[in-house]
Amino acid sequence: MGLVLGSIAHNVTGLLTSPGMRKYIVLLGGEQGLTDAFLAAEVGILGALVAAYAVTATARLRFEESEGHAELLLATATTRTRWAASHFVLALFGVAVIMLVAGAAIGFSHGLAVHDVGRQTYRLVGAAAAQVPAAWVMAGIVMVLFGWVPRWVAGAWGVLVAFIVLGEFGPLWQLPQWVLDLSPFEHSPTLPGGAVGASQLGLLLTAAALLAVAGFARWSTRDLEA
Repeated sequence: MGLVLGSIAHNVTGLLTSPGMRKYIVLLGGEQGLTDAFLAAEVGILGALVAAYAVTATARLRFEESEGHAELLLATATTRTRWAASHFVLALFGVAVIMLVAGAAIGFSHGLAVHDVGRQTYRLVGAAAAQVPAAWVMAGIVMVLFGWVPRWVAGAWGVLVAFIVLGEFGPLWQLPQWVLDLSPFEHSPTLPGGAVGASQLGLLLTAAALLAVAGFARWSTRDLEA
């Protein structure tokens, strides 16, 4: 998907030939501005898709528990924290790897198209990396549900859908900014072309860490549930 999206990005301005649309292209920063806007939108969509992977990978904890696999493992020398961390860390690592590979693919194919492989690959890898903390927040939400209300882990999918809907339709519905800010994706930088908000990324990383700590703390003391 990354290779395809990157290869067509430079053609997006050619699809908008009417005088009115050309005016908006100028307002967006010229053809480069529109191309960056297209790339940023696609990277954002990929970020939401990878957040779904974060939910799936972390929710595996609940599946292992409900199927009785966790009880068998925990009867050995494996500790609760070590077992849960093995799944949670894999989810975090997987999110980062998928996004970085996707960013590199987009940047490489776009760079080939515009004869600027090195710079575009660097820009798009950075843009993809900026989407990772929001997906980690979703993993943290699953961890909290698993620790405190394990039977509600599947509800994380509803939370993810709600966040995506807020991002896509919230501005059209003219929802208050505080409502839009409930979605972690709202705090991800719009890259390439936008500014890197270190405070926003820090907020997302802090939220993910606090959610994970809360989930692990409860998991370490609660009873197993089938």
